[in-house]
Amino acid sequence: MIFHFEFGGVHGWEAMGAGLGTGNEQLPTALADLRLLHGGSLPPGRYQYIAALGSEARWRDFEIGDDGEMLD
Repeated sequence: MIFHFEFGGVHGWEAMGAGLGTGNEQLPTALADLRLLHGGSLPPGRYQYIAALGSEARWRDFEIGDDGEMLD
């Protein structure tokens, strides 16, 4: 499944790109694709995502910590 990602910047949500989620851990694999698009790392902060073809119409949010990993 393809996920679209946005970053919570100073001026609102900014498009970051998309990633392909595979297997049982679709979001983490899609996030790994997004990291590759951005040179291997992502800035810490607030993010949101949505499945490109999913039935869910709402964005879901998460945070990336200072270590570059997704926080629980």
